[in-house]
Amino acid sequence: MWLLLASAFAGPVTLPELTEAETKALDAREIVVRTESESSVVAFIDIDAPPDVVLAAVLDLPARAGDIDNLDKVSLYREETDIIGAKFEASLIGFSADFHILYTVDRAENYTEYHLDESYENDISASDGAYQVYARGEHSRMMYTADISAGGTPMWIKKALVGGSMSEQLEGQRRRAETERP
Repeated sequence: MWLLLASAFAGPVTLPELTEAETKALDAREIVVRTESESSVVAFIDIDAPPDVVLAAVLDLPARAGDIDNLDKVSLYREETDIIGAKFEASLIGFSADFHILYTVDRAENYTEYHLDESYENDISASDGAYQVYARGEHSRMMYTADISAGGTPMWIKKALVGGSMSEQLEGQRRRAETERP
C-alpha cells in the first residue's frame, strides 16, 4: 500500500487494480477507502462527469468550505495556470488550525498534487496528497491520496483532518461536478 501512496505523489499513475468488492461498491456510488495508516489514505470515487469537469470541481478550493463541516474558510493566495495556493481555516471542538497548501496542476493528465506550503506559518506539520481523474467513457473514476501530520496534535484531531472530512470532501466534489456537467 505504501508504494501506491508514494507513487501517487510522483505524478500521474495508472489506475491500480481494484478488488471485486471495491468495484461493486463503486458501482453502488460508494467511496472506497484503503487505509495505509492513521494519517494516510487512498480513496476512489466514481463521478458522472468527464475528467476535466471533475478536476475543475477538485480545484474549486473555496467551495470546499461548503462541503466540509469543520472547514470554515478557504481563500486563494496564488492563482496561476499550473499552481494554486490556498489558505485553509478549520475548527473542530475548540481546536482551530490554519494551513497553506500548494497545488501543482497537470490539466492534460487530469492530475493535481498538493503539499504544505512551508513558506507560511502552519498549524500542521505536513499535508501531502494527489487527485488523479481517469476517464471511464463519459464518466470518471477519481483516486485521492492523502497523508497528513499535525505534529503534537492529538490523534483524534488528525483522524478528523484526514478521514473524517474526506467523505464530505469527495461527495461535495462529486455533487459539484455532476451538477456542472455539460
